[in-house]
Amino acid sequence: MRLPTAPRGGDAVQAAIQALKAAATMNFDKGMTEEGRLFTHLLAHSAQGRARRLVFFAERAIHKTRRGTNNTNHTNNNKKKDAL
Repeated sequence: MRLPTAPRGGDAVQAAIQALKAAATMNFDKGMTEEGRLFTHLLAHSAQGRARRLVFFAERAIHKTRRGTNNTNHTNNNKKKDAL
């Protein structure tokens, strides 16, 4: 199995491999520090991470809008009927 390279969507995969290497070759405290550094770097600097978060929140907003639209239309129809 070939793992994706960083330019093809594998930033997190490559960071996970680096974290595993750190765990195998460093003492616990240094390994945890390295894992934290890798995580923080991905969170703050990864274009892939930003893009995935953007897509996640965009999809979430769409679903909320669809639910809100359906509920609003149903509620508005009932108010119109009551007014008549």
